[in-house]
Amino acid sequence: MGLIDGIIVLIIGVILYAVAGMLPPVATKIARILGIVLAIIGVILIVLGALGIAF
Repeated sequence: MGLIDGIIVLIIGVILYAVAGMLPPVATKIARILGIVLAIIGVILIVLGALGIAF
């Protein structure tokens, strides 16, 4: 389950980062930071899922 959750969170983070350019300036900064954070969490979940540590 952690592997699939990680992939979903990673995809959401990448989409959020990609859409950030179309938002107003303040929202762009927030969306980019949130996108990067979600992508990092997604990668961590994927690695943990691959190692067999499920949440």
